[in-house]
Amino acid sequence: MYDALRDGGAVARKSKHLTFGPIAKGFLINEVTLEKLIFQFNPAEITDSRTVAFEKVQVPGLSHPFLQFAAGDGRILSFVLEFSSVGYKRDIMADIRWLQSLEYPQWGQGVLKSAPPRVIFAFGKLLRLRGVITSCQVTYKRWNPDLTRLLEASVNLDLEEYVLKSVDMWRVKRGDVDPAIADLVRRAKAR
Repeated sequence: MYDALRDGGAVARKSKHLTFGPIAKGFLINEVTLEKLIFQFNPAEITDSRTVAFEKVQVPGLSHPFLQFAAGDGRILSFVLEFSSVGYKRDIMADIRWLQSLEYPQWGQGVLKSAPPRVIFAFGKLLRLRGVITSCQVTYKRWNPDLTRLLEASVNLDLEEYVLKSVDMWRVKRGDVDPAIADLVRRAKAR
């Protein structure tokens, strides 16, 4: 149904009935270094989840307990990034190592200097989130015969939202984006 894209999305896709404009690419930004990894292929799907906790207050004689809001848990985005060097001049192993490095703290002279960096996840105007990578699972799929070059891999990522103060339900309903995120997206440099 769609023409295959091998040029990074600069050409419009066509279907039998519709023509779409250029394809936007999602990306991640390291908040410390301002390095930006533009996704080679956008995720096929993104799971956006959050849980909240309620304490049950048992009252003798009532058929059900009262539910008292206790706290919310972090919002988590989960998605899979696909990488391929087949037909591309892209060092996908370097991209994977960069993603893995976002789970590690920074050390200097035997002393912990900082926690793993926060990242900005940007997916067009649909989703923007500041968070930390809580899981980075890599599946190496194909490599060349002499094992000197990775050809295909997928990376399952989980990002947990990082907030400095409690978020109000009205802000969520409006879809407000932290202005600091917009500033970091503007200043980031591609790797």
